[in-house]
Amino acid sequence: MEKQEFAIEAEDVDTLVSHTEIEQSIVSEIQTIQKVIEPMERMYREFHPSGSDSDIPVLATDLDSLQKKVLAQNEKNRDLLKSHMDTLRQKIISIKNPYAKRNSIYASDSHTAAHIDIKQ
Repeated sequence: MEKQEFAIEAEDVDTLVSHTEIEQSIVSEIQTIQKVIEPMERMYREFHPSGSDSDIPVLATDLDSLQKKVLAQNEKNRDLLKSHMDTLRQKIISIKNPYAKRNSIYASDSHTAAHIDIKQ
């Protein structure tokens, strides 16, 4: 996800799209694992009631930490992308169209072909 930040700055759309897809996959997998952890904790406690330490609570804590990091990086990238898009909008607005106040010959209602004599 840190590389997504560089893709935003480099204006590399293809890389940005692939990183976004990977990010969505990571978030989805974290959520799936979190759904499984709680039943695993209950099952572990059921079969090992005298157990003092379990790796499952550590795993749950690590997943929560990872999810927070992913969401923080996601927000950072989103803010960077918004800022970059605002900059691009300002550049587009500042572009002067040299034909803006001129009439186009293609937009006129007159039929230019009527002025040519093709009977010769």
